[in-house]
Amino acid sequence: MYLLTLILLLALLKSLKSELVSFIFQFLNGSSNELKQQYLQLKKDISDMIAISNSISAQDEFAKWARNDRSLRKAQEKMQQFEQQLIKNRTTSSFSVNIIVSAILYVTTLFLLVCNRSTAVIFLPNEETFWHPFQSIVSYPCTQTTAVSPWIFYACSCYGLATIKHKLTHG
Repeated sequence: MYLLTLILLLALLKSLKSELVSFIFQFLNGSSNELKQQYLQLKKDISDMIAISNSISAQDEFAKWARNDRSLRKAQEKMQQFEQQLIKNRTTSSFSVNIIVSAILYVTTLFLLVCNRSTAVIFLPNEETFWHPFQSIVSYPCTQTTAVSPWIFYACSCYGLATIKHKLTHG
């Protein structure tokens, strides 16, 4: 029973891996990021400069307007650099989290399936039913031919959960 539960849990985690990665990324990439704080401060400064620039008449106070305009352009260039750096950092972090979660998930799954490869997960009836032609395939590498192997059960669970997820998200 524990094997059945663990296999279903691993299949569920595999099915929800993208949501899990997104959650971990959001948790690790909190608001304490210094670059993000600088970006937000610069964005606020730019909005203040735009407000000042809109309040200054370019014809009456040209020197003041030109100085503010130069400052505004420099700040906008700096903000574009910050945006590029933030996108680069976010992509790198997200990729790293995805690789780590995938590695942990796949190594755990492989370890569980290899260690329990000959353990039966579900027992099929002994009678001559529609399972009879498929019993040797479904039970491989289990020693009992009337059982479902962990490999087959995991594959079926992943497919079933992916189908359910697809139906729920895409209607």
